Amino acid sequence: NDLLPIGVPSGKGRAGASLPMALRQSLGGEVYLRVVPGLYYERLTEFAATSFFSESWTVGSEADRIGYRFKGGRALTFQPREQPFGAGSDPSNIVDSCYPIGSIQV
Repeated sequence: NDLLPIGVPSGKGRAGASLPMALRQSLGGEVYLRVVPGLYYERLTEFAATSFFSESWTVGSEADRIGYRFKGGRALTFQPREQPFGAGSDPSNIVDSCYPIGSIQV
């Protein structure tokens, strides 16, 4: 077993604590995101690419410190191709690669 000494708990934190409402940023209303097509943009059909950029999306409840899930829009369609080894059977799958900070994964 590896142990990492981190000190004695201060006792100041408590489970379920949250930031007071007065300190939270209000994010109501519409926001427009600037998006630059990325590494696998060519995998989308022309219709899917047009739909992706023209439809409204809403931030869903599935969110954490890693990312947000967007709801809405039409199901995306992809260019037909033979799946590369390790990509799985879904046409949206790719073999894992690095994603830039702020990227949108579809």
